[in-house]
Amino acid sequence: MEPIFTRLGMKLSSYNYGRGGLGTFQDTMAGTCTLGDPDVLIWDSGMTEGGGAVVDAFYRQAIMAGKRVPFFINDRGSYPGEFAKWSRKNPNTLMVTPLDETKRKEVPYAVRYLNCESSEMSCNKPERKFNKGCWDTSITDFVPPTPQKEPPFGGQHPSWRSYQLTGRQISLIFLHALEEAVDLWQENTVVVGQFPLDDQFWHLTDHYAKIRNETQESLADSICMTEKNLHDSLRKVCSVPMRGRTEFTGRANPDRTALRTIIRPTADGYVPTNNKEVVYDKPITIDGQLIPEGEVDVRAIVGAGGFDDEKHRRLESKVLEPDPVAVPNIMRSHTNMRSLEQTGKIIPGNGWQLQESVPAGYCDGSTDYHSCMRDGTNACLANDHQDTRTGVFGDSLSDWIVFDIDNVVEGFVVVKFESWHKGNRSINPRTKDWETVNNERRVLWPEITNFWPVDFEMDVAVDGVITTYNLDMLQEKVIKAERVVELMVLHDTKPEKPKDMEIAIRVRCGEESRKKHTCNINISHLYWA
Repeated sequence: MEPIFTRLGMKLSSYNYGRGGLGTFQDTMAGTCTLGDPDVLIWDSGMTEGGGAVVDAFYRQAIMAGKRVPFFINDRGSYPGEFAKWSRKNPNTLMVTPLDETKRKEVPYAVRYLNCESSEMSCNKPERKFNKGCWDTSITDFVPPTPQKEPPFGGQHPSWRSYQLTGRQISLIFLHALEEAVDLWQENTVVVGQFPLDDQFWHLTDHYAKIRNETQESLADSICMTEKNLHDSLRKVCSVPMRGRTEFTGRANPDRTALRTIIRPTADGYVPTNNKEVVYDKPITIDGQLIPEGEVDVRAIVGAGGFDDEKHRRLESKVLEPDPVAVPNIMRSHTNMRSLEQTGKIIPGNGWQLQESVPAGYCDGSTDYHSCMRDGTNACLANDHQDTRTGVFGDSLSDWIVFDIDNVVEGFVVVKFESWHKGNRSINPRTKDWETVNNERRVLWPEITNFWPVDFEMDVAVDGVITTYNLDMLQEKVIKAERVVELMVLHDTKPEKPKDMEIAIRVRCGEESRKKHTCNINISHLYWA
């Protein structure tokens, strides 16, 4: 589709925000902050998120939270907004690849080996299913610091041909839509002699408002967030636009949506920082992914005729990377910024650390750039999937972490964290040699003497008001929304008018638990509305 959009003077960018073993709920809670503001949005998490209640919320947030209302493509259910339904093509209905090797080239390359005549052909062996590669040995101006893995590669997912077939099915939806759009334009300009096209055919403000109104009106009868494991407080996600920040990748606008951008610096300016460096930021061509000579190359055909020029191509040799932008550590101006300091108890601590899984590079989920995860330790630099699960990690010595969030309209604040990081594999590099909180010359609180998780305690401060939760309270408060998705509503009181807020968190436990590294928390997301 890229060269077709180029002919229309548009640039097509596609983003993959799939997360292995997870659904979409951790992104839904952030509105469109982590998904960007897409024109078209596809939900495709049936393996991990089959329930319609959270899928309904996914669509509602996309409608409410962004500047535009996306067009949806889905393969199940009936949800708000405008959408096209599609279903994956069953390979058994495709042209059969014969057992006779001399006749196999009669089957188009794109579907060859998707439907084989005999199991003797081993059509599901890794060499046929997967065309993944890690490095192009013809590159002579750079040597990877880490030896690169070599094929064949295995896996449980469908073959590259299967994914290509799915992509072409989806492309047909766009082609039919473009055809109708061009016909509509011609009928209302060329045929009637009206130039330019009348506003009613392309201004979308009223259209978006209509869909948003229908979304609100349909809420009472919807299944949005009605599953038993979802707390009633989360149903607010169905009706108000959410915002959020995270360290998970890929995510839209990663330099602006990082959790680090809302962390208040310590007195000496410290904010958890990603120090990994990109070692190679150019496209890497894998021979096995190229269309063989003599086979039909759809992209080359569509791009023929001089329209698919170097200025617009994404696959050009000269890659346009974004200017290097450091994730900002500068504290934004807030009207109530001093409320925590006035308590005399809540000071940002130096003991918080980004997890080691934080990737190098610009990880926005697209193939527009070529730097994500390409640090010197990567053994497969051409693997451009950007799925990483990173958070800000702390323990009982880390002291407070303070977040500054702006324009809070509903007073609804939720944190997503991970409670399972324990033992010697979860040592915090920032505090591994510390003996006191924040590495200060004072002793730990003597009253905290029990193990995590039995007597684990969490302090939460909202605009300076501290609430302490022990294990029993946390068991009531923490919502296990999906597998490995732990949420906690920190505040749910609507202010008289929109305001900025300060949220602070710390964890505490006894010295013995600290030494065993069992009193840890990893904060991956903060959401608000």
